[in-house]
Amino acid sequence: MKCWGGRNDHGQLGYDYPNKFWSQPKRAADLRRKATAISAGRHHFCAILDNKSVKCWGENMYGQLGLGDTNDRGDDVGEMGYKLPEVNLGKKLSSGRNTNRPLKVTAISAGSEHTCAIFDDKSVKCWGRNDHGQLGLGDTQHRGKRKAKVDSYGITYGTDEMGDALPFVDLGKGRSATAIACGDLHTCAILDDNSVKCWGQNLYGALGLGDTQSRGARSGQMGDNLPAVDLGTGRFATAITAGMDYTCALLDDNSLKCWGRNTYGQLGRSDTQSVGKRPGQMGDNLPAVDLGTGRFATAIDAGLEHACAILDDKSLKCWGNNQKGQLGIGNIYKPTPGSDPVSDYVPGEMGDKLPVVDLGTGPGRVATAVTAGRFHTCALLFDKSVKCWGDNSYQQLGTSDKVSYGKWRGSMGDNLPTLDFEY
Repeated sequence: MKCWGGRNDHGQLGYDYPNKFWSQPKRAADLRRKATAISAGRHHFCAILDNKSVKCWGENMYGQLGLGDTNDRGDDVGEMGYKLPEVNLGKKLSSGRNTNRPLKVTAISAGSEHTCAIFDDKSVKCWGRNDHGQLGLGDTQHRGKRKAKVDSYGITYGTDEMGDALPFVDLGKGRSATAIACGDLHTCAILDDNSVKCWGQNLYGALGLGDTQSRGARSGQMGDNLPAVDLGTGRFATAITAGMDYTCALLDDNSLKCWGRNTYGQLGRSDTQSVGKRPGQMGDNLPAVDLGTGRFATAIDAGLEHACAILDDKSLKCWGNNQKGQLGIGNIYKPTPGSDPVSDYVPGEMGDKLPVVDLGTGPGRVATAVTAGRFHTCALLFDKSVKCWGDNSYQQLGTSDKVSYGKWRGSMGDNLPTLDFEY
């Protein structure tokens, strides 16, 4: 696993050096095992390893690394590799049965300052910041910051917050999770019955429940008392992603629906109206995102304030905040007076009028995976190359320069460099 550029003030690149960063992905992070999946939060990373355990590094103010303290990892010599502990997620299943082995993780998602994992029995645990109930534990107590200490006399002080002491998220009687997405201050999961449940901050309707009441911060708000998101008559989600106060889901009929905050048009509605915070805005009344005539999404990812989707014809489209060129459309829209280029959508900018991202010429220059960050976007292409565009202030695009590709005409397509992963 390799990380590059970007901020490294909390050791989030995993190099064991404070504030040291590489402008290109030359160096591998030292995990002492192979990583099979990774998720990036605001200033921390978590990876599933080949033994189904989890390691996290970077910022740890709220215990989002799950190590029982608030010390950052990866920002000083000797903190990675064998010295970086696996996250203790316990040995007891949600049923209470002790497996006598660490629980095995099958999916991981990092929010801004919290992390959630799905285990092989499809139960869920979350840790880190919890001031809005984003951990789904019925309180606002952060988890992962503390652990019990034993003095020289064998007396135990304090309590553990991780391991078997970390509660499972109550998703409802008999319910379990098949997918999970951590946003900025909220979390959403697809359940085994294909329904969607969301909890945490709900100021803009990101939970999709027709109000602005946060869920998961008080007792009695989770489990069977937590309503499922109404996605429309007969509709259910097949994939889910969460950004800053908004959520998007791919549905079984190949449509895409988004709800929550819409300041920059990140919901793809051709307006800036937040949706999901009032009765009657969800379900059949929530329109699908218009991606063009006959087009539908096969993959979706939500960044801070922009979203990107791979379409059925392998093309890529992005919408929402474009102040740093993160939509990759070369600033072709004429900005209105006093506004930032393409940062606010107006009627007529979606559908067939929304340009595809130009990834270059040739049959291999189509996207097979996409991820959206704070102000930049990266795509894995069919030819196994990677291209990134948007903000490059910290060289997070891996292009050995500080050019913000995607913001100006001529900066995309064949002029957008691919990343060099060679040592």
